[in-house]
Amino acid sequence: MNLVLWDGLKIFKEPNPAFYWSFICMLILSPFLGAVQFYIQAWLLRFTGKWIKGKASTSDLKLVCAWSFAPVVFVIFPSLFLVMIFPKIFFHLELYPIITLILSLGLMVTWFWSFILLIAGIAKVQNFSIARALVNAFLPLLAFIGLVILVGISVSYVS
Repeated sequence: MNLVLWDGLKIFKEPNPAFYWSFICMLILSPFLGAVQFYIQAWLLRFTGKWIKGKASTSDLKLVCAWSFAPVVFVIFPSLFLVMIFPKIFFHLELYPIITLILSLGLMVTWFWSFILLIAGIAKVQNFSIARALVNAFLPLLAFIGLVILVGISVSYVS
């Protein structure tokens, strides 16, 4: 059954049933994938932190990564609430600009808060200044980009 809005736009009353299966899979897999992400991120921070004289262990950096993600809880629960209780609103946020604005601002604030916690944690466990902690945070990304460029160049020479 369709719902016709005032401007003639048609939307479905309920989201696609396949969404619920993907949502359940996401709820089941997210904790495991999050743990894997913390291990990889901590290992990369330790590996690149050693380049600039870092002293932290992988387990210390894993804790920093996990605690830096804590502010995300403040966005996850309201989003889950919207999805489970009001799916029509969540899947048609373009029709509810104030909810979209609130969720977007919440995401920006929690991302910034998480980033600050990550940098402060890296600085603490690695015995770095804030500037060196920023460098340590971005070195894995820069190393990955450099690796992609090198692979791209080598593939272009081979072919």
